[in-house]
Amino acid sequence: MGNKLLVTAFEPFGGRKKNASAEVLKNLQEAYDLDTLILPVEFKDFKEIEDIKRLAPDYILCMGESGRQTVDLETKAKNMTSYSSKIDEKDKPFYLSTLPNKKIIEHLKRQGYEINLSEDAGLYVCNFTFYKISKAFSESKTNSGFLHLPREGNTDKLTDIANLITEFLQEEKS
Repeated sequence: MGNKLLVTAFEPFGGRKKNASAEVLKNLQEAYDLDTLILPVEFKDFKEIEDIKRLAPDYILCMGESGRQTVDLETKAKNMTSYSSKIDEKDKPFYLSTLPNKKIIEHLKRQGYEINLSEDAGLYVCNFTFYKISKAFSESKTNSGFLHLPREGNTDKLTDIANLITEFLQEEKS
């Protein structure tokens, strides 16, 4: 039996009808038996964290869209928002992804896909979510990270990449 995996994405925002991460998540749901969660695009208390904890996943892969043209595995969740304020005044400056990022990238490159490591998850809700989840699971065995997808990317190609990451994480030794 493989690892228990939770994959998250964001709902459409800013008057748009689609969010690339939600479209890819919809395709993953059709192909795999995994836990999924569509998150709102808002800075709030992030009450979904309790639901996530109850699921007790081995791995959490958060996905969001960006204006970049690349697919990026984020390595650092910063304690900062676009309003130049800390998310948590009493906490450390950042958390690092606990996903096996380098192994994921090697796996994808062997399959012919280009993916990058990034230290900048931005200062919007993607980083906020990555930070909140990283903090919540920092003392647990759950590994978590964030995948940024291009807003205008080819959904089939992005789904292929997410499929490969999902399969990899389900079989990876934690």
